[in-house]
Amino acid sequence: MQKAEANKIVLKLAALFPNTEVSEITIATWVEYLMPLDASVMRQSVNEYALTPGKKFFPTPGEILEVYDRIYQAV
Repeated sequence: MQKAEANKIVLKLAALFPNTEVSEITIATWVEYLMPLDASVMRQSVNEYALTPGKKFFPTPGEILEVYDRIYQAV
């Protein structure tokens, strides 16, 4: 995925979980983790995570990657 797309995904997460203040270093770290991944699968992963009942806080990369792996393997 391109850097701009990864950045958009992180900003979407920040919008979905507004109770967490997302710093520039957090965005940069997330972008680094997301860039090697497939953008469409990651968008789907973020949507699925956000719509899961009980998810109230900004996720860790591992939480999103767990969803990503499940979706990626199914594709």
